[in-house]
Amino acid sequence: MKIGFDISQTGNNKAGCGYFADSLICALADLDGENEYILYPHFGTTFWDPNAERNTRKIDSPNISRKRIGRDFESAFSFWKNLPSDSEERLGNPHIIHANNYSCPSGFKKARVIYTLYDLSFFDYPDLTTEENRSKCFGGVFSAAVSADFVLSISEYSLNRFLETYPHYPKERTGVAHLGSRFFSTDPKGIIGKSVSRLTPDKFWLSVCTLEPRKNLRRLLRAFREYLKQTANAYPLVLAGGQGWMEGELESFI
Repeated sequence: MKIGFDISQTGNNKAGCGYFADSLICALADLDGENEYILYPHFGTTFWDPNAERNTRKIDSPNISRKRIGRDFESAFSFWKNLPSDSEERLGNPHIIHANNYSCPSGFKKARVIYTLYDLSFFDYPDLTTEENRSKCFGGVFSAAVSADFVLSISEYSLNRFLETYPHYPKERTGVAHLGSRFFSTDPKGIIGKSVSRLTPDKFWLSVCTLEPRKNLRRLLRAFREYLKQTANAYPLVLAGGQGWMEGELESFI
């Protein structure tokens, strides 16, 4: 079987979606030597990495190849927005196409689309994201609700929220792949940086997320302040994650 796989967000400055896709394809590469995987460094109409051809995940394996669609932003987005009649041939004739960046292309004749569903915070808290991001996420999820062949959610909560919003979508065509650590080393010295080297194992609180309002960090920090007031020998709090949007004053808040 041929499996087309979206790796568009696996380049530099990965956030949660990119780490999920990257970890998944690396795990599949280790486990599966029978099926053929075709990696797409440019995918859909919601995300564009100008350095994707150089920085996205590369795997040296006889059953894994890469296929670039479009030579630039305009040609790539044009392809995915209005799939040409030979689109599946140009994509390598995959049996399955796995979408990972909120975009959900539709209109394939033979290929079946698996759609990765992340959080749906833009439904309930649109003010915590940018208008551009909100509209792209909404458009991708809506497209999945009417055209995806299978929805793979990262949590039971997101899946239930999706089915509440789109009750027509068949629950039997959904599944959950819970998130896990991408670190395999048993030696902690190989994966921690200097900034946390002073911490004692099992004696600190850890928050892992992109630093942005929809992650509810300020509520966490207020709760941590109360914890410090009421607890002797309190454990420190570690915030781990890349910089997102609309949270430029977090350091001042802290």
